[in-house]
Amino acid sequence: MYKYSVIIPHYNIPELLQRCLDSIPERDDVQVIVVDDNSDSSKVDFEKFPGLKRPNTEVYFTKEGRGAGYARNVGLKHAKGEWILFADADDHFYQSNLEQFFDSGINLDGYDVVVWNFSSEELNEDGSPLEGEKGLKLWECRDLVQIYNRYLPPWAKMVRRSLLEAKNIQFEEVRFANDMRFSVLLAINISHYAHLNQCIYDYEVREGSLKHIQSLSNYRCRLNVALSASKLLLPFNMPINPNSWQLENICRYSYFQFLYYVLKEWHILGKKYAMADYNAVCEIIGMNPNPIVCLVDKMRVNFGALVRKPLK
Repeated sequence: MYKYSVIIPHYNIPELLQRCLDSIPERDDVQVIVVDDNSDSSKVDFEKFPGLKRPNTEVYFTKEGRGAGYARNVGLKHAKGEWILFADADDHFYQSNLEQFFDSGINLDGYDVVVWNFSSEELNEDGSPLEGEKGLKLWECRDLVQIYNRYLPPWAKMVRRSLLEAKNIQFEEVRFANDMRFSVLLAINISHYAHLNQCIYDYEVREGSLKHIQSLSNYRCRLNVALSASKLLLPFNMPINPNSWQLENICRYSYFQFLYYVLKEWHILGKKYAMADYNAVCEIIGMNPNPIVCLVDKMRVNFGALVRKPLK
């Protein structure tokens, strides 16, 4: 019987996937599930695919090409552990810290989710690793807003499998931001968070990853996902700061990129189509849309040179 199941979606980066697998301790109580999302045979040697000969590791090949959310849901169907951990194929765990946690015997009774410290160059203001204190210490988290905002990604936490099954919590099967709805549903349904004061995971900022794709389809998908997640939260009155959460997850970088998205969609698809999304966002964040509307009207005349018109 497994105590932990680690789910890893993969697409076209076998060398990084191998690094990720190497960072997970080989133990009888740890199940590893790799789900390949229709990788290209020119980039992946399927006969020597990472994990095929690894103990307690299951590899599933999907041909649908429906993204990481779909791959994670496939992994959840095969998970047998009491606790579910997630990893991205281009990231890795701190193996010794993870094993120390597995061996610690910390009492997790009563907790639905355990979040932990992680490092990432992108998240540090001073350029140093975000490791914090390294002592193995667990405490109950009462500031759910802070925990939810910082630990939104699935790899920043460990979730009790029985909760996911009881509440039917799965990932949204979209190309971008597939984990937002998952984390929102967790925030709505959990009883107790716990915080492990140890750096367990290293989140890599990789050029070419989905997060760094700047396109109209990217922003539109993230926008729709954020709006859908916001509607789930409204009945629960979660006091999340909309200016630091909603807009950040709509465009991930800045309000000006979101404005660029509105301008581009306005030019290509028309005012009515663009404003339907924009007004919905303004309603959620409590912002008056009129100043931006006036600005868009003034800029639209000169904006045509900045974007490519769709083919007829």
